[in-house]
Amino acid sequence: MSIATWKKEYCPRSVKYYKGRKDATILKRDIRKWKGLIFANLNKHELKRGNANINDKEGNRFCIRSGTCALCCNYIKFESCQGCPLARVRNGLRCDERGGKQKNSPYSSFTTLGKPQSMVKWLEKALEMVTKKS
Repeated sequence: MSIATWKKEYCPRSVKYYKGRKDATILKRDIRKWKGLIFANLNKHELKRGNANINDKEGNRFCIRSGTCALCCNYIKFESCQGCPLARVRNGLRCDERGGKQKNSPYSSFTTLGKPQSMVKWLEKALEMVTKKS
């Protein structure tokens, strides 16, 4: 098991494939990726998390950042996430911004605590929002 097997299961296509696709399609891809970052799924592929990276025993790594996010590749413009369904469902807050009484942003919940569940929750809310509009 390795980064390659994890990517085959959770990120089989490059973010470039999702450029210009419908929001629901993009969100489903990113939900799948973030569910793959749950500890049990990383463990199944013998991966370890270190900050924003997942690493395998051979020294390969995959960085969880804007360049590996299909939403970011479609919406990020000059540090702005205007129009991003995730930012919209979070009342204008980016995934790396805390809101209200939150101790961590959805992104930093993963990078600092190793917990992708907050991001999964918000992505699922965004998917629900965009599918209701269709």
